[in-house]
Amino acid sequence: MRFFLNFNVMKPVIRAVCGLSNKLFIANYHPIQQTMENTTPHSQPQPPYHQPQPTVIVQSPRESSNGIGTAGFVLSLLTFALGWVPVLGWILWILGLIFSAIGLAKKPRGLAIAGLIISLIDVIFITLLFGMIAAALALV
Repeated sequence: MRFFLNFNVMKPVIRAVCGLSNKLFIANYHPIQQTMENTTPHSQPQPPYHQPQPTVIVQSPRESSNGIGTAGFVLSLLTFALGWVPVLGWILWILGLIFSAIGLAKKPRGLAIAGLIISLIDVIFITLLFGMIAAALALV
């Protein structure tokens, strides 16, 4: 639908009704127009052209992870489970300790701290285990 506040048509009517002079009327004139595309006074109004809505992409904050700290934690747990295997226990312990220590430099630090604590408990466990084995072999 097309609406016009046509100044040329309405000016004499408003001037006659209100008794305004031409200069005063023009100085205070603020046109209000609402138009639609592709319409003429004698044609049917066209439906409004709908522009596509803008696409809004909402991204949640990316949760950070500490892969090195997690690896240190897992290796520390494996050391706790497989520490009795002579060479494998020491290799897993060293790797778990190193990865957990490196993981302390990155955030989040939770698994890195847990891996470091478990690695320190593991070294006590492995030392006691191999000390008992050495003592048993010395008695024989």
